[in-house]
Amino acid sequence: MYYKIGSDAGAFDSNAWTELTSAVPYSDDPKIYKEVEYNLDTTTDPFTMFSIKIVFTSSSTAKIPSVRNLRAIALV
Repeated sequence: MYYKIGSDAGAFDSNAWTELTSAVPYSDDPKIYKEVEYNLDTTTDPFTMFSIKIVFTSSSTAKIPSVRNLRAIALV
């Protein structure tokens, strides 16, 4: 999972993506969905917009990663 934040719509696309990591392990079983939470624990500059990018990876083309009930909330 990657994120970027900003306040200027004109320059937002040029902002760099920053990687977030989660402490919750995922499952390779396609029938099991786990709630995963990402927290940005550092003090950031004030922002008015944010974007997230989810990168799916798999070691097998037969096992496709998926997301269900995605929520993205920015608490300031």
